[in-house]
Amino acid sequence: METTFNKTTNKGMNKWIKKLIPHVHQQELTETAGQQTASPGQGLSLDEYCEQTNQALLMIPELEFHKILGEKEEQTAKLEKEKGALLEEVEQLKQLLQVQKNDANLQNGFFQAELAKQAGIQKEASLKIQMFDMALATERNQCEEMEMVLAQLMEDNFYMETSLSQKNEDLQHKSCLLVEKESENAGLVAALNQAKEDLENERRQWMEEKSSLLESLNEDNMAHEEEKVVETALMDRMSDLERQMDQIDAKEPKRKSLRKRFLQLFRRT
Repeated sequence: METTFNKTTNKGMNKWIKKLIPHVHQQELTETAGQQTASPGQGLSLDEYCEQTNQALLMIPELEFHKILGEKEEQTAKLEKEKGALLEEVEQLKQLLQVQKNDANLQNGFFQAELAKQAGIQKEASLKIQMFDMALATERNQCEEMEMVLAQLMEDNFYMETSLSQKNEDLQHKSCLLVEKESENAGLVAALNQAKEDLENERRQWMEEKSSLLESLNEDNMAHEEEKVVETALMDRMSDLERQMDQIDAKEPKRKSLRKRFLQLFRRT
C-alpha cells in the first residue's frame, strides 16, 4: 500500500513541477533542481524528497509561490481523496482476497477431495483396465484356440465331405450295380422258374418214362424169368440128353464125335 501511495505522490509532484516551469527561468530551475533535488528512486524517502522540493520552491517568487501553493494544496487534497479511495479499494480488495482465499480453500478442499476421488476412480479404472487386459488376453488365447479347433474341424469336415462324396459315388455305382443285379436276378428268377418248370416237366416225363421202363423192366424180368425157366428146362433137357448121349456113347463109342457136334450146336443156339 505504501508503494502505491509513493507512486501516486511522485506522479502528482512531477505534474506540479512541470506546471512551475513556465513561471521561472528554465536555467535556474534546472541548476537548482540539479544541485538540491533528487528523486525517490535514488534512495531518498518521501519526507526527504519533499524537503528538497520545498527548498527548491523557496527560490520561486512570492506570487508564483502562493499560486503554486494553492495548486499544491488542491493537488494534496486530491491526492488525499485518491489515497482514501485507494485505501477503501485496498480494503475491498483485502476482503475480496479473503473471500477468494476462503473460496480457494473451500475449492482446494473440494479439489483435494475430488482429486482423491479421481485418484480412487483412476486406481479402480486402472485395476479394471488390468482385469480387462487379462480378460482380453484370455479371450484372445481362447479365440486362437477356437480358431485352431475350427480350422481342424473345417479340415476334418473337408475330408469328411470328400469321403462322403466318394462314398456317395460308390453308393451310386453300387446302386447301379444293384439295379443291374436285380435285373439279372429277375432274369435269373425267370430263368429259374422256367428251369423249375422245365425240370418239373422233365421230372414228370422221367416219371412217365420210369413207369414205362419199370413196366418194360417188369415185362423183361418176366420174360427173363420165362427165359430162365425155359433155359433151365432146356438145361435140364440138355442134361437129360447128355446123359442119354452118354448112355448111347457108352453103348456106341463110334458116335462120340457126333454127340459132341450136337452139343456144340446146341450151345450155340
